[in-house]
Amino acid sequence: MLHLDFPPVKAFLAAVDNVLNSNTILLSLPFISRLDRQEDWQRKLSQYLHSAAFSAAVYSYYVRRSRGAIRADEPKVFRSQNLPQFEQIVKFRSYLAAMLVADWRTPILLNDYQMGFYSPYQKALPLKKAAGYVNAFLAALFSAGRVEAWALSTDFIAPMSALTHEERKKWLTYFDGDKGMPTDSATLFMDEERAYLLLTNGND
Repeated sequence: MLHLDFPPVKAFLAAVDNVLNSNTILLSLPFISRLDRQEDWQRKLSQYLHSAAFSAAVYSYYVRRSRGAIRADEPKVFRSQNLPQFEQIVKFRSYLAAMLVADWRTPILLNDYQMGFYSPYQKALPLKKAAGYVNAFLAALFSAGRVEAWALSTDFIAPMSALTHEERKKWLTYFDGDKGMPTDSATLFMDEERAYLLLTNGND
């Protein structure tokens, strides 16, 4: 059974979709784990995010979830931009819950590229319900091993706001890039055996 097929995973992704108005994506990363040296997995992941394989995985994921976000005649390749910056998330359960509580006024990371999450249609969940989704989601993906979580800057691909109307016909887009509506995020989770990349966006 694929990770996307586990009911708790599907439930969490659907909740994030609803709260953030997002086309949420969860990708398996079989080529890295927590056992790798930090510089090695960061290099491998950075290379992947700028590869045709990443573009193809995102496009296929859209199709698989039947979100209707991409037409058959639309671009299928991202325009690579910067190398991602990595910041470890110590309280990652709270970070995931913040996606569903969506109180954008409360800082949740100590950096300048993601300060909170915003629900454009006011569909935020109570904290207790959000925590339930998060705990079930993580239990479905990982065993009893120690999980690490890292936030990635989202400027590794060109956001929609950085492209002209004509450029959007050429390049696939995912992140909105609007810092005024903070719903863009890229989060890495990994233990000794597996790793996943969770992506959120949200444009009105």
